[in-house]
Amino acid sequence: MENEVSFLAGRSNRLPPFRPGRSGRALALAMGTLASSSLPTLALAGCAGLRHPLGASPGAPLALVGQVSFGGERRVQATMNDVQGSATVSLIDTTTDTTVATGLTDSSGYFHLDLSSWSPTAGEVYYLEAIKGLDNNVAGHDAARVRTLLEQVSGNWESVEVGFITIDPSTTALSIIESLRGPSVVAPASLIGSMPTPTYFAGAANVSQSDFTTVLAYVNAALTANTDPVDAVVYSNGSYESTVGAPVPTPLPPPPTIFTLYPQQAAIGSEITIYGRGLAGIAASESISVAGATASIASTCPGLVVTTVPKVSPGPAQVLVSVGGSSAATLSLTVLATQSSDVGGVVAP
Repeated sequence: MENEVSFLAGRSNRLPPFRPGRSGRALALAMGTLASSSLPTLALAGCAGLRHPLGASPGAPLALVGQVSFGGERRVQATMNDVQGSATVSLIDTTTDTTVATGLTDSSGYFHLDLSSWSPTAGEVYYLEAIKGLDNNVAGHDAARVRTLLEQVSGNWESVEVGFITIDPSTTALSIIESLRGPSVVAPASLIGSMPTPTYFAGAANVSQSDFTTVLAYVNAALTANTDPVDAVVYSNGSYESTVGAPVPTPLPPPPTIFTLYPQQAAIGSEITIYGRGLAGIAASESISVAGATASIASTCPGLVVTTVPKVSPGPAQVLVSVGGSSAATLSLTVLATQSSDVGGVVAP
C-alpha cells in the first residue's frame, strides 16, 4: 500500500488534459472515498469529459489503478474484509483469452497493475476481473468474482462507470449481459461510460433498464450467497435467469428532475439550455424532441443539457425530455422563424 500511495502521490498533480467525453459522460465528481484510505483526495468538477488520473497514465499506459467492491452482506462463510483484501485482479485480453496483467487488492479493495511491459490494442475492450477464494481458499468453499469492461481511449483508461475505475456488482451485471448476448448483439464499446454515476445506468443498445436491474439483482443475490455471479447468471429463451434463486429486484434510480429552459424563444438552429438535476445520463439521440422532431445534443452536465432547435414549424412547441427511455418532463418553447437574441425565460437557481 505504501508503494501505491507513493505512485499516486507522484501523479496527483499531473491531471490529463480536458477533452470531450463520449455522449452522456460529463462528470462532476468528488472522490470522498479516497480520503478514508489514505490516498490523496481529489475533487473534479465541471462539464468537460474528465477522467480521473488514478485510472489513467498520461502517455504510455504504465499502470492501472482502481478499486474492487464485492457488494453488501454475505453469509457467515465470508465477511466483507475477508473478500475485499488480497483479491486477485486480472486484466484479460478477450480476443486471445489471455491474462496480460495481475495484481492483488489491499484491505480496502484498491489495486495497482503494472502495465510497463505491455501495450493495449486501439479500439479493443478488455475484461478487468477480480476474484477471491472464500474462507482463505480452503477446499470446498466458493469464490466471489466481479468484473468490468475497460478500453483505452487517447491514453486514458475508460470503463463502464465514469471516473475512477471501479469493479463492483453494477459493472459486473453489464459485463455479464455483454458476455451472454455476445458482441454482435451488445457491443462491448457501447457499455463504456454507460454509468454516469455508480447507481445510474444511462442505457445502451439492446440493453434495457429491466435487463440491467434484473441481472444486478441476480449478481447481488449470488454474492450474498457466496456464489460466483458470472457463473450463476444465464440467458435462456429471451430472459435472464439465475441458479441462485429469485432475488428482490433492485429498484431503479429516481428519474432526472427538469426545472426550466432558456431562452424560451429560439430560432431554428440556435441552442437552448435545459436546467435540472441528474441530466448527465441523457443519451445523444431520441432523448430530447421539439414538436416531435429529435433535437441534437451539444453537451451535458449533471445540472444542464445544451441542445439545438431542429427544423420545425415556427410557433408554440412542446420540448419533451426523456432519459433512459422514460419521460422526464415537457417544457414550452416558442420557435421563431428568424434568429433572435435571448428572449424571456428564467434560469433556475
